[in-house]
Amino acid sequence: MRDDITQNPRWATLPQSVKFYLKYHRNNLSHHHYSWKYDAGDFLKKTFLEIALNFEPLMYAVVAFAAYHNALSREDGKVKDFLDAYNKSVSLLRQSLAKTDRHSLSTLLTILQLATIEVRRVEPSLISITPGTDYV
Repeated sequence: MRDDITQNPRWATLPQSVKFYLKYHRNNLSHHHYSWKYDAGDFLKKTFLEIALNFEPLMYAVVAFAAYHNALSREDGKVKDFLDAYNKSVSLLRQSLAKTDRHSLSTLLTILQLATIEVRRVEPSLISITPGTDYV
């Protein structure tokens, strides 16, 4: 696994908006945004993003999550990027699920990422993340 997602050969072929939100995820989101107590080995900033680069439904789910948090953090935040990425992720996931009965870890991670987005959208009080706070 590479420590920097920009070193992945696929990086050069990605749209600028996808690159922006993947970098935003890496630089601005932490395990607290996922309501995790710990992130041993920096999984979310390294391994998770590397897996996402190799499975489009997950990549767009991660982009959607980052776009959602980016929109919340800005006074002029717009949800269009979030909605576009979320819809693309769901469409790609549906296509992937229809192709085979056997599914990969990437498929599971995509489903969990999309579910995390739904929890965040439904329960706004969870969005107030205080860095350094352990959430149970």
